Amino acid sequence: MAALSPSLHEKQALLPGKARRENSRYVLVIHGGAGTMSKEGSTPEQRAKYKAALSEALKAGYAVLEDGGEAMDAAVAAVAAMEGKFASRGKGAVFNVAGKNELETSIMLSKPPQSHPEIPVSRRGFGLTLLTHTRNPSKLARALYLAPTAAPHTMLSGSAAEDIGKELGVEMVDESYFFTANRWREHRRGLGLPEEPLPCQPEP
Repeated sequence: MAALSPSLHEKQALLPGKARRENSRYVLVIHGGAGTMSKEGSTPEQRAKYKAALSEALKAGYAVLEDGGEAMDAAVAAVAAMEGKFASRGKGAVFNVAGKNELETSIMLSKPPQSHPEIPVSRRGFGLTLLTHTRNPSKLARALYLAPTAAPHTMLSGSAAEDIGKELGVEMVDESYFFTANRWREHRRGLGLPEEPLPCQPEP
């Protein structure tokens, strides 16, 4: 999101009162996806909602690190927290020209996690695209990265990836899960088309 020239209240830390351990050597950085947010185009309530969601994501990832967990798992925890709130990768994602939500994600590591010594050292990440049913794409990327036998390649797309994900226990949802009325209206305005009727009833 773009910088907003926030007020003093909005400049407060996203993790208030959360003291870092003296010898901690990790840094967790997140962002809420692509796009532009301006003060003129948003309300204080909307900005507060975004900030709360970012704070929730940081706390989710930070909790993994505080517990001695892997960097990969902390990153996935933080991203998964945002996947239900931001256009970054999940519910409320932007539509393609055909009016479909197609999601993508990737996970990259400098070396395999210590908790999974069976992963080849040459396996440094996993990429996914054209997902239409995966509730948390980041969790699917993690699952496939950790399953080199089931997914020997490091880039998969669409149903091929999601079919393997189902076998690994990754949650799948109906395509309508990703739909939000606000994102649909934005999509239609961009194409110069009528915003209504809505193609489906969005979930609350």
